Formats: sequence, C-alpha cells, structure tokens
Amino acid sequence: MKRSPSAVSNLLVAYGAFLVVCGIIGYRLTHQESSSSIVNGIVSGILMMVLGAIYRSGRPWTLPAALSATAIFTFTFIWRGTVKWITVIGGHGSQIPIAALLTIMFIISVFMALMLLRIARR
Repeated sequence: MKRSPSAVSNLLVAYGAFLVVCGIIGYRLTHQESSSSIVNGIVSGILMMVLGAIYRSGRPWTLPAALSATAIFTFTFIWRGTVKWITVIGGHGSQIPIAALLTIMFIISVFMALMLLRIARR
C-alpha cells in the first residue's frame, strides 16, 4: 500500500514539530545555558516542516532530502547521546535528563528514517 503525499507530508511536519519541541526542552533542561539546543531544534524542525510542505505540493525530490537530513540527525543524536552518557557514567548525574532526551531523539529518528526509507523504496 502506497502512502498518500499528504500522509508523508504530515509525517515530516510531525517529525519537525518533535525536533522543535525537543530543542526547547533541551534548552530548558540546561537552564537556558545551551542556546545551540534551541537553535538546532528550531532550524532542523523547520527544515523538516518545510520539506513536508514542499512534498505535499508534488516535489518528489523532497523525500530523499528528508531521508538524508533524518539520517544526519540520527547520527548526530547517537554521537551526542553517547558523549552525554559517558559524562553521566563519569559521575555527572545532572546530565541524565539531557542524555535521556538525546536517546529519545535518536530512537524517534531511527524510526523516522526507517519509515522514510520504506516509503522511498516503493
């Protein structure tokens, strides 16, 4: 069963919203010290939302672009999450919420990448 362009578009927009929310949460978890969390979350989230809107208008190139961006985000989240978990193991328990957030972002991004890959292969 092939997914409709609006379903794929909604999926991309939802993932973008998820990234924006995670950026805001990350900013709050760092007590407003990590401006990169909010900037990266907003920029990557808006990118995915724009790709979703463009995909809905019938531009098929947006699916490989979204898959590529999602793969990059996935690798970034596993890298950053691993670094944070190593910091936690090293005795900085205050980093647990951020490490957990990055882990959740990684897991959601893996599922998103797999869904986009499955859609792209059809």
